[in-house]
Amino acid sequence: MGKEIEIDQLLARYHDGKLSTREREMLRAWAGDSPANHQLLELVAGAAGAREDLSEMCKHDREKAWRMIQEAARAREQRRSRVRAARRVAAAVILVAVGLSLPRNEE
Repeated sequence: MGKEIEIDQLLARYHDGKLSTREREMLRAWAGDSPANHQLLELVAGAAGAREDLSEMCKHDREKAWRMIQEAARAREQRRSRVRAARRVAAAVILVAVGLSLPRNEE
């Protein structure tokens, strides 16, 4: 039973990519003991590869999400800038309209 626990731990460390050289040799020796062991190691290796692929996909998704956030922030700032400019123009138009509508003292 103790060897099974040790192999389980080695397989987990292999999956996580954290094996030392000595542990890697132990795992290879264990895999060479039987076809079932070898097949299990191949399954774990495939899962580790899939994990790396998934990690890479998530990295790209994070980068894409960050770009989308930055683009949304830029678009929001551009809208705010346009609204501020429109407010200034509206204020100027109102001032001119009020100025033109005031009665003039012609003497």
